[in-house]
Amino acid sequence: MGNVVLKNPNEPEQPIGGVYRWFFVRTREDGTSQEETFYVGRAGPRRHETVARPSTLGRGISELRRASGLSSDKGRSLDTDFIVGTMIMYLRDEGFDCVWEHVCNDPGQEKNFCNDYRPILQDENGKIRPEFKRHKGNVSPWNGKESGHRTKAKDELYGVFKSQPGPAGG
Repeated sequence: MGNVVLKNPNEPEQPIGGVYRWFFVRTREDGTSQEETFYVGRAGPRRHETVARPSTLGRGISELRRASGLSSDKGRSLDTDFIVGTMIMYLRDEGFDCVWEHVCNDPGQEKNFCNDYRPILQDENGKIRPEFKRHKGNVSPWNGKESGHRTKAKDELYGVFKSQPGPAGG
């Protein structure tokens, strides 16, 4: 089983806003290593954010713990923290170390870093790709309190991760 590595949790000193990423390292057939980013996130001023001191490290830990629960939109789709946290679980189960890294102090640069890193879970605008959101609409919405929903969501995501081309999948 892989580990979770916090690459630079004190550079800069936290809490601080900005952009961060989650990645893992895979070894190519020729023996060289390549970092594969699976998520780029931001912590900082947003209209709806109520955090007094934004923290890229705090956001990363929240995702690692899947702290926001199963869904944050009344069960219509899976929450980003849950998706990212489940990706970390999946990669660790596959033997990869998952690395969190603070990459920039300006939260407004998130989209630029999405374009640079091309994260597995996101599109070019930084939005979680629909295949990972597992949209349910109003029919039998995701409910973290209902028995089996967290396991079902995790199993569905593992299936999607395995079906992806490249290192995250088969």
